[in-house]
Amino acid sequence: YEIFTVDPERFPNLAALADELHEKNIGLIPFMDPGIRIQQKYEIYEKAISAQALLRSAKNPGYLVGYVWPGKCVFPDFWNAEGAKLWHYGLSVLYNLSHFDGLCLDMLDTESFCDGECPDSGISPEISLDHCVNKKEN
Repeated sequence: YEIFTVDPERFPNLAALADELHEKNIGLIPFMDPGIRIQQKYEIYEKAISAQALLRSAKNPGYLVGYVWPGKCVFPDFWNAEGAKLWHYGLSVLYNLSHFDGLCLDMLDTESFCDGECPDSGISPEISLDHCVNKKEN
């Protein structure tokens, strides 16, 4: 779940596959989520941090942190010119890898499994999200 990437083991040449599909009038539409996994040495994450292209937290110092499919994430700030540039860069990288025809965005905007911002401690893919998801009693 790293946005703008393609698994090279599962899809060693996705661009060639997309080109074959195009010859049969079939389009390729990747399914993606705008959450950027918080992970050192992950190009998009590091570019986003260095460009200050992310949504800032209204409650805590630093960036807004959410929890979606990739795990703990930060989100592009599309109202910030640097956020738009980051998104364009990422789409260009993905297009070169896949020759996609369109996009399906899951979690269309800044969504999170947390009720509001995620707390800084205790949330990882190995831990239950029971303390993070807003549960309403009937």
